Amino acid sequence: MKERDIIITTKELSKYLKLNEKTIIKMAQVRELPGFKIGNKWRFYLSTIDEYLQDKIVKLPGYGVSGFIKETSEIMPLSRLTDESCINLNLKSADKDGILYELSSIAQESSISNSEEKLLIQLKKREQMLSTALGNGIAIPHPRNPSDELFEKTGIIIGRSVKGADFESPDGGKVYLFFM
Repeated sequence: MKERDIIITTKELSKYLKLNEKTIIKMAQVRELPGFKIGNKWRFYLSTIDEYLQDKIVKLPGYGVSGFIKETSEIMPLSRLTDESCINLNLKSADKDGILYELSSIAQESSISNSEEKLLIQLKKREQMLSTALGNGIAIPHPRNPSDELFEKTGIIIGRSVKGADFESPDGGKVYLFFM
């Protein structure tokens, strides 16, 4: 089953949205939340809930990533921007280009990126300007100008390299944790 087809219960949605289950039911009854009934039980498509949140709470203009980055002042929990498909705690590469390739692949596989190749090119260009390593084993690789051409949806990729990689860190150390 694809993530877009996942149907969740009011209890699962209440945990996801961090709201009381009764609140979820009331919101569904007055059509504040998109859902449907099977018998006397409410059900919700997870993808529809995510779209609703993006449209109603975050107010992404046309669901555009650039609009989210430039215009949104709302607070969004990081848990809504990542899931298991966006996390790899065992990156294999030991060099910058390899890590960037692996992170781009994760972005493509998790449907965050429209084009693994274009994203990789932009990440490499950004690294040529100045390293995205922060020190203390952490780097935040990113394209200089994120756009809707590169990204299909907003999300965070998390990667860990047990070996570490030389990312020209300001402290001269290897980087082990990557947030993109």
